[in-house]
Amino acid sequence: MDARRKTLNEVLEMGRRELKHLLAGDVMEAEELARERCDKAQQVLSGLDKESVQALEGELRAFDSLQRDLTAEASLLKDRVRDELTNLRKQSKRLAGYKVGAGFTKSGFNRSRFVSRTG
Repeated sequence: MDARRKTLNEVLEMGRRELKHLLAGDVMEAEELARERCDKAQQVLSGLDKESVQALEGELRAFDSLQRDLTAEASLLKDRVRDELTNLRKQSKRLAGYKVGAGFTKSGFNRSRFVSRTG
């Protein structure tokens, strides 16, 4: 039981570090921690009986709360990335319009840029 409690506390600490990385925008580090945390959490949660669940109730509630926080932050990050991609698409379309308006189309590059003096 003490080994499970210790491992569950390690999982909680890993989750807190993961949340800090998500808040800082370091998605790669957060992803690595999430994978490690998932493996350890599965070790702890596999084969829990009713007595073990009651003994670890406080830690399990903290784990649930932390998981909700992580999910909420990941959802916000996903929304931010989606909005940034939408803005980039709009900007790309706008710049493409300027390119066409300025005469820099594909056929425009085939023309000579200089005036010929011989003709």
